[in-house]
Amino acid sequence: MLTVNLEHFSPENYFFPTAGNSLALVVDNDLDSLTLTAEIVRFCGCCALTATNSQNALQLALAYQPTIILLELMLPEMDGISLAMQLRQHTSCPIIAVTSLPKFLFGAKALAAGCNDFLEKPVVVESLESTIFRFLNISSSASPSE
Repeated sequence: MLTVNLEHFSPENYFFPTAGNSLALVVDNDLDSLTLTAEIVRFCGCCALTATNSQNALQLALAYQPTIILLELMLPEMDGISLAMQLRQHTSCPIIAVTSLPKFLFGAKALAAGCNDFLEKPVVVESLESTIFRFLNISSSASPSE
């Protein structure tokens, strides 16, 4: 069983004035990873759409125009590299590969396919959080007391 301490991400500790307008599409066929990544996105103050395969991801991306896409590269039917290339034909939003594939073998392929960054699983929560903030130009240091 996976245990994650999400105390760091409590709503009392952070306030993101522009995050509420951000929609993230999380694509992963592993339900545990999908759920965890979507929760991290929500704790960052964004809304999350989820897809477990490339076809649904492409449909959701076209219909909802997300502001960021978090993409597992190992997907059934059509892999994430091919999906990233198709997504790039329709969107300029940041695409972040969040994958169990090693960067030294697949990082360059992902970037060439249109991904903006590459994070290996198991992902460090703070690293994913800072990547989301960086690509959405959201300050991660803002808080209600400031």
